[in-house]
Amino acid sequence: MVTADQSILDDDGRVPYFSAERFLREIVETENCFLCARSPEETAFNDEHVIPDWILRKFGMENERINLPGEGSGVRYSQYKVPCCKECNTLLGETLENPVAKMVAGGYEAVVRHLREQGPRLLFVWMNLIFLKTHLKDRKHRMFRDERKPRAMLSELVEWPEMHPIHCVVRTVATGAQLEPEAFGSLLVWRAASESPLGDYDYADYYPGQAMMVRLGEIVLFAVLNDAGLVLSAFAEPLKLITGPLSALQCREQLAHLAYANTLIAERPVFHTRLGAGGMTIGADMPSNLRTGRFEPEQFGKILGDLFQPMWKDLPIANKEAKWEQLRAGRLTFLFGADGAFVKNAPL
Repeated sequence: MVTADQSILDDDGRVPYFSAERFLREIVETENCFLCARSPEETAFNDEHVIPDWILRKFGMENERINLPGEGSGVRYSQYKVPCCKECNTLLGETLENPVAKMVAGGYEAVVRHLREQGPRLLFVWMNLIFLKTHLKDRKHRMFRDERKPRAMLSELVEWPEMHPIHCVVRTVATGAQLEPEAFGSLLVWRAASESPLGDYDYADYYPGQAMMVRLGEIVLFAVLNDAGLVLSAFAEPLKLITGPLSALQCREQLAHLAYANTLIAERPVFHTRLGAGGMTIGADMPSNLRTGRFEPEQFGKILGDLFQPMWKDLPIANKEAKWEQLRAGRLTFLFGADGAFVKNAPL
């Protein structure tokens, strides 16, 4: 049955498809399960870690604190959770977390082999899941620790209708909806330089560019979630310049490039969910031409600053203040040397 808000209900009263309006009303604005929207009064809850529990165990992070954007206070990873019912928590573990954990345990080559043999679906849905949980959790954290400043929440920076297609992709584990080729964003895997002084785990995202990265030992995963693969199409040649493992700082800079590239796409894909005889499919209407804006160093520098700000004070690098000014102006790179070649064996 199609409801007045254009959601779809099945014969059991469950919701295979949440409209954007229902997503906002029953998930974003509530403490319901973020996947199925049932409340704690309806069913047992077993809240979901934003950063998966297997990652916390693998890198010994259960009691460490996460650095939130701006001046937000840190919270222990073990307490960094979003509302989730027990049934959905089990489903996510069986369909996403356990397979991804097993893949990552096999190292970089195992991830590359999975992508070649089975395609991007598992990792792409998993990356969408982490991005969605991260920004749903923003509803609970303030931008400013200083009580004299406005009581603004991090979630006020999120345009929630833009998160609706991401929620639809994540819910494919429950709905069985098929992802058409246009539903996939740009997904990249690189070898990372392991045993970094900054640790072997890192997560970062840049919301305006809907781009994210997860660094797990020798593996670093990047995803642009809402570009329908256009970033890879438009910027494939520059990516070929990277010819070795990425250091921790290079990973963050590479994320900035991907995020900025996404913001430069002039005409955006328009995502849709359709119900047909074969079930639900998620796809996108593509622009007729791929047009991109002009690279502006200052705009790129702003993204670099946002991504490096949480870690900058702890970096053991010389001339930190001067380099910060260079970085914010978009004139500092960790990826490439003065000759334009990739910097191999880069520190940190």
